[in-house]
Amino acid sequence: MRRHNVACFVVVTLTFLAASLGGCSGGSSGSSGGSTQHNDNGVLVWPFDTAQGAWVIENGYNWNTSNGGLDHGCSNLYESCYELYSFDFQRRGPTGSTEGQSVLSPASGNVLDVSEAVNGAGRCVRISIDGHDRYYILICHVDNPLTGHRDKGQPLGTVNARTDYGDHIHMTLYSLPPNTDDTVANASKRQAIAFTDPWTIGGCNYPSDGSVNQRHGDPVPCTNPNSGGVIANTATPSPTATANPAELCRERSDFANAASAPTIKGPDIGFLPTFPSVPFPPTSLGYLVSSSTLTTSIYFPIIQTDLYRICSPNISDSGVRDFYAIQMPRAGWIQSATFPYGGDPNRDCGDPFCWNDGGDKYSTRFVSLETVTALGPVTVYELRLSANGEQAQG
Repeated sequence: MRRHNVACFVVVTLTFLAASLGGCSGGSSGSSGGSTQHNDNGVLVWPFDTAQGAWVIENGYNWNTSNGGLDHGCSNLYESCYELYSFDFQRRGPTGSTEGQSVLSPASGNVLDVSEAVNGAGRCVRISIDGHDRYYILICHVDNPLTGHRDKGQPLGTVNARTDYGDHIHMTLYSLPPNTDDTVANASKRQAIAFTDPWTIGGCNYPSDGSVNQRHGDPVPCTNPNSGGVIANTATPSPTATANPAELCRERSDFANAASAPTIKGPDIGFLPTFPSVPFPPTSLGYLVSSSTLTTSIYFPIIQTDLYRICSPNISDSGVRDFYAIQMPRAGWIQSATFPYGGDPNRDCGDPFCWNDGGDKYSTRFVSLETVTALGPVTVYELRLSANGEQAQG
């Protein structure tokens, strides 16, 4: 990350409240507790025969994030994090190894291509999901892969024989923006999708909490009594759960007169360009809590901080994280390793939830998602919008 030579620094802190839908219960590696029902779109099934022995998640979300790994993290090759929410499934127990087990198609769709998996451990099969434009499923470490159209649950091949790299089934779900073809040239535009509402696997819900190798060691499917998971609710949500969602926020006294959150913009600092658009969950409301300005700083002569409170209905805490992880890149923001906390442009972000607009030294803006906490029917979190730059000399 380059150092930004700057003369003006602006920070906007947004505190959000989001109505919780609940997450998947139990599991290891930082997963949240409690059991709730979920809404499954019925598209995905397990890529193996659940009756053939015991299976676990060998590697989970965010596994290779820190070392630039080609899967379960951010790929240096494609400058993309589309495999961030991947699972590796492995057969365990006295019934045998994963090698040679049948690989089943997890979704109905056309096999678009077959390519070599990492380190030559079998093949990767890319499937375009029926009825969901620009949504794809990637299955790797497959021997003798089948092509053409596959229905979900149909054989796709067998698990690769290499026990050092290929003795598991790798599964990734991702999407692309509208009118964007899934080509190598567009690989950086691929957006990771966690296996959570509505994209659950066979009704098992796995929201992301940002922890490293999340769900590692979890028995699957979630109906396994040792997994701590729950089956998703495939029924249509009741009308009272979604009707007039903005009223869920207005029922809170502090949001009775709040404005629509998308009308909130970054501060106008004269010579700085307009702050780039920041996405908000649907029907969010917000209002200004406080505003302050400092005239001196170690790094910048001006620091302005605005604090907003936002309420977003019908979205969980994990849904908020996933919303920004997906929607910020789509809005043109770039994941950032640093954030100018306290006016220091080299401060470490500390998690995957910081972004910048890729600006030059005269104007660079940052966004940081922080302190996401579920509080009963709402989720409280902060979103900092920071703009810094210097006025160009003519």
